[in-house]
Amino acid sequence: SHFPEKKFILAGQGNHDFYIPPNVKEVGLLNPIQRKEYLADAKAVISPSFYPEPFGLTAVEAGLSGTPLICTDHGGYTETIKDGHNGFRCSYFSDFIDAINNIDTIKPKDCRKFTERFAAETLIKDWEKYLHKINRDGWYNLD
Repeated sequence: SHFPEKKFILAGQGNHDFYIPPNVKEVGLLNPIQRKEYLADAKAVISPSFYPEPFGLTAVEAGLSGTPLICTDHGGYTETIKDGHNGFRCSYFSDFIDAINNIDTIKPKDCRKFTERFAAETLIKDWEKYLHKINRDGWYNLD
């Protein structure tokens, strides 16, 4: 009943037994190439997860595509989503409605820039820097 003028795409795995409104297109599980195409055209990704995502790769995929994420306010999303900057973290249904109504306040370039810190290339460089920092003579001996 909310947002009948907007189009939504339901993607992912799993079966459901709930009503799908006519403005929702169900596409099922997407491969990486399909996800990239859908994310490039999306105004937002909505992830109202009940599961406390330990990291939330969805946020990284969306952000690197310049797409804001509307998600729950727990788990890994508290690290990958800066509320009001690269998406919205929501606790109540009304928060999700407000986020959808305000999604145009999020800039794609901010999504990309904030999320680049979680890209594999960045994480590898950070780990290499850390490992070189702790690699010093005598810091670990088997004797």
